Amino acid sequence: MPAYTPNDIVDNFNDYADYEELGSVARAKSFITWAMRMLALPEETRRNANALVYDKTVIESQLNAARNFVLANEQSSGSSVAFFSVENFRR
Repeated sequence: MPAYTPNDIVDNFNDYADYEELGSVARAKSFITWAMRMLALPEETRRNANALVYDKTVIESQLNAARNFVLANEQSSGSSVAFFSVENFRR
């Protein structure tokens, strides 16, 4: 797995934040991935003159919203059950 810098994580987090506007479950899943990576970072990261500061509760709230979006919009694949009748079955 490639190593991502905090800037990469934030950039991708922001890039996929438009999943609702686009109505895209795939983008919501990518957003969830990047939100999880964002939560793995410390709440404050400093490098030279740059600083990244965020509130984990806000990210968790957005993460839960994305998960709810996926659950509400994902088409069921293989989760439905089909029953076949043996009526009129011939040998």
